[in-house]
Amino acid sequence: MLSPLLLIALTYNLWSGEMELGTWPLLQAQPTAPWRVLLLRAVLRVLLVVVPLLGLLGLAVFMAGVPLDLTWVRVAAATVLYVLAWMAAVLVVAAWRRSSEVNVLVLLGLWVFWTALGPALVSVAAASRFPLPEALELTVLQRQGYHSAWDEPLPDVMEAFYRRYPEWRGSTVPSGRYSNAWYYAMQERGDEAARGAAARYRQSLEARDRWVQRVSWLLPPAALQQWLMREARTDLQAHLSYLDSVAAHHEALKRAAFPMIFDDRPASAVDWTAFPNHRHHD
Repeated sequence: MLSPLLLIALTYNLWSGEMELGTWPLLQAQPTAPWRVLLLRAVLRVLLVVVPLLGLLGLAVFMAGVPLDLTWVRVAAATVLYVLAWMAAVLVVAAWRRSSEVNVLVLLGLWVFWTALGPALVSVAAASRFPLPEALELTVLQRQGYHSAWDEPLPDVMEAFYRRYPEWRGSTVPSGRYSNAWYYAMQERGDEAARGAAARYRQSLEARDRWVQRVSWLLPPAALQQWLMREARTDLQAHLSYLDSVAAHHEALKRAAFPMIFDDRPASAVDWTAFPNHRHHD
């Protein structure tokens, strides 16, 4: 957000300043081509922005314990490319050969659009293009599916459970009293009631994320943020990958517990250390 402002302040009059000070004819009279002088000045000003940014990344290695590995190199390279993208915009504006006042107004307008207005418009457009249901709706569907199973006959409740876990179809479930098998079959009915809505919710999330990623490449700050989130594994795909690992762990826990549930074992007879542990790697 701030480094482009520093770059704009240093370079907005890269060419127009020479014209306004009357030194452009003198520069043209020199034996060195004027564009070489302007290019050197542009490089020096880019370094005034890039070097402190890379210095901060370097300090992170010593003060925050950030490993100096390939990830660090990629982040540093992305930082340099980001500043160069802004420098390219400055050079395009300078090529119009307008006054310094016009240049700074255009560049500040571009900064406002790229860093604030543009991402906000993309967010609003994504929400309109890919509407998401309320997350509370999924919870309500799950609880309604569970509570409605209380009023259904036991065979109907167990049949829905057996469709998902056919290996337990031959098990005996008492019908004249409460049983853990019946209770967890009702919980499965609740999960089944919300499964379709949850899948649609995830599909909408992924479609919105893909669209935002494509559009973000038109806005360098948003594109850099998207890339950094992927590099840090804090983006939507990383979050969904973690949720998938939780769902897989939940399924493993259920399959490990079902033998004890259907055998009606007391909690004191359960070897809790034998249950699977959650594992996730992105």
